[in-house]
Amino acid sequence: MVLRELNDIFWPDYKKAAYGVFGQRLIQLEDAKVNAERALRAAQKNHTDNPSTRIHELVGYLQKLRK
Repeated sequence: MVLRELNDIFWPDYKKAAYGVFGQRLIQLEDAKVNAERALRAAQKNHTDNPSTRIHELVGYLQKLRK
């Protein structure tokens, strides 16, 4: 179901295990980090952990290591 939605709506050219997938979406990385942070704040505000993610923290940490 999720894969079908991904293919039909968001990413028609997606193929599982395709080469270069990360590079194709790299331009959306900062937006993804902002969205993850917003989801975490909303979950915390509602005193829940669903949905939430801390991937933005991991990505930010890795980006700092790279510099």
